[in-house]
Amino acid sequence: MSSRETLEDLEQFAEKSDLTLEVVAAGRKERGGSHELRMVSVADDAEELFLGTLRKATQNLIKRRLRKLDLQYKPEPDEVEWLEVGNVEAVNSTVERLRALSSSVSTFDPDDPTFKASMAYWAAVLTDDNSGEQAFFFRSFTASAELKRKPGIALVSKNGVFHRFEDHVFVFDRQVDCVVFRDKVFVLGKRNYRKIFDQVEKILQSARKAAKDLHERVPIHNFDEFQEACGSDSRMADKIIAVSKRSYFSDLKYQMVEPVIAEFDLGIEARDGRLVFDTSPSQRFKILRLVDDDYLKSVMTDFKYETNSKTQDI
Repeated sequence: MSSRETLEDLEQFAEKSDLTLEVVAAGRKERGGSHELRMVSVADDAEELFLGTLRKATQNLIKRRLRKLDLQYKPEPDEVEWLEVGNVEAVNSTVERLRALSSSVSTFDPDDPTFKASMAYWAAVLTDDNSGEQAFFFRSFTASAELKRKPGIALVSKNGVFHRFEDHVFVFDRQVDCVVFRDKVFVLGKRNYRKIFDQVEKILQSARKAAKDLHERVPIHNFDEFQEACGSDSRMADKIIAVSKRSYFSDLKYQMVEPVIAEFDLGIEARDGRLVFDTSPSQRFKILRLVDDDYLKSVMTDFKYETNSKTQDI
């Protein structure tokens, strides 16, 4: 069955009335270790909200163009990526654990600080009561979702009077990062998908290599700092990998970017024909934006622009 057909069946599946919903929070005991699952008990009104969120996610999926998952590709807003579940061991093993949640799974305790600190995501399992078929939804979920951890004073209004609010309140936002149905995983939020299923390190390794490849074409004075930043900041990692896939990348050289720095007054320092990487948070993306051809000049008005889209007319 094709990915499109699977997605169409998922939309029909999610609309069924005889579905059982189970929600779990997952935390990591240690880096690289297996997830610890805790059952999240939801009342009827909360269950309806969850079901609405999951159904909306499937509706959003069906509207998008499909393409095979590439961890190093940045999808367009109207695209969703997919992959066979069997090709990603972390996804496959997680789904197998969720297929039969046993009574031995502990209940989520909001007073357990150790588990809350380890939380990585929540998962919702929809099961057809008649056929037993299941769909699995995942969303990044950390301790920061608890309102108590946010700055400010939590007050609740009762009969027009504000009182201190001491209860545990968690925000489950109305989005999902990926969905597993039958033999396919559909990815809506790639960055969170990579975190949930421990795919981040692969991307960072690719980013370090891409930084080295760029350095060979456009030398960077303090290259070690640049490579370390690209190999530790997931946003920079995505950007440098995208740059390395541009059609012009193999032809890049310092002489091509030097006039752009001057014309757009970018403030990128150069020493002896090498760009200097500024590590400060507000400046660290400048070299990446430069080599990603983000700076454009209008042929009509001569106005200069910084673009954030690389969609090309063909």
